[in-house]
Amino acid sequence: MSRLPTPGGDAGSWGTILNDFLSVEHNADGTLKGRGNKSFVGLGSVDNTSDTDKPISTATQAALDTKATLIGGNRIIVSSTEPSDPVEGDLWLQTIDTVNIVTLDPITGFSATPTGGYIALSWTLPAGAETATLEWGTDGVAFPNSIPNLVNSYSHLNLTDTQRYYYRIKAHDSLGHSSSTYCPATAIAAHATVTLQPDSTGSITATMNSRAPVNVIGQNATTTVGDVNSTFDEEQRSFITFSNTTLSVIPLNATILTADLDMWESSAYDSVGGRTWSVNLYRILRNWSLGTTTWNKYDATNNWTTAGCGGVGTDRVASASYSLTVDGTAAANFVRFPSTATAVADVQAWRSGSLSNYGWLITGPANQGTTGMEGTSFYGSSWTTSTRRPILTVTYMLTGA
Repeated sequence: MSRLPTPGGDAGSWGTILNDFLSVEHNADGTLKGRGNKSFVGLGSVDNTSDTDKPISTATQAALDTKATLIGGNRIIVSSTEPSDPVEGDLWLQTIDTVNIVTLDPITGFSATPTGGYIALSWTLPAGAETATLEWGTDGVAFPNSIPNLVNSYSHLNLTDTQRYYYRIKAHDSLGHSSSTYCPATAIAAHATVTLQPDSTGSITATMNSRAPVNVIGQNATTTVGDVNSTFDEEQRSFITFSNTTLSVIPLNATILTADLDMWESSAYDSVGGRTWSVNLYRILRNWSLGTTTWNKYDATNNWTTAGCGGVGTDRVASASYSLTVDGTAAANFVRFPSTATAVADVQAWRSGSLSNYGWLITGPANQGTTGMEGTSFYGSSWTTSTRRPILTVTYMLTGA
């Protein structure tokens, strides 16, 4: 009721009518406060037909369209609040909470594969998705690391060899909708291995002789180190290189883990018997070359600081990159010089170009005068049987941004 009763014009008891009037909230001018009816929402002309056939006014449709645009076509209203002091024309939906009802399907085909020093990840995005976010960790519980805006693959670098990594991934579309669930995968990182066994075009093996100190060296099919003469002083030392071209098969973004050297021990000399000795390899500091280097000189003009590439800190470094104990019985097979941190650093620096690659000097027992021979021979990179040439085996992991 929106007015006071009219005398003579209203049926019923005046007291009842007045009480009814006073029991309802009114505006200052005496009219009833608006409480949302059909007219207020554009439905005043709705026929009493089925719900699916009831018409809706143009104004109401426009209002609903606007609300859908503001809220988002993929969201629904889950709660509302009646205005605290409504007036005619107020909508009951004054405050709105919404929830996203659109979710993308999960990613499919998610795989993690150890591949040559890194883990290769690939997947297929669901319909409607544009990107994915990859999360990873190392315990399968926490995933503290994330990489967003991926499409369908990712190469995971900077890994620890033999470490297991756990992954989960979720897709997203341009409106911010996401997959309802994560897709998981796991893999154990595995290093890459490259085996280098070049011929004489990619490796030099050469020997110099203290008894012939002015003879220039050349490529040798067999290299010998140690005291090889029981009558005279005659010490031999050898060189071995793996060229930059040979090393170029190692990726520039590789972090080298190990560098093992295998050489075929073809002969051994121990005129006394029962002795052992060390064969050592040192990184060379001089730019020597075939056809000019001798026991006395590292090139056609300049002497070694100490003959035989013996100057520590000038001709060669002080610390051996490799060391192997041998005896007077030849293995007639490959013997391994196990990887060391120094050898790894040598190969890493040669590959990166931070150090000049002059190879290693191979040494054995020094001159012993007439006390007997003590030495070892190895097949070189020009040996006719290619499978018996020196082998450098390098393992690595890949790094990157």
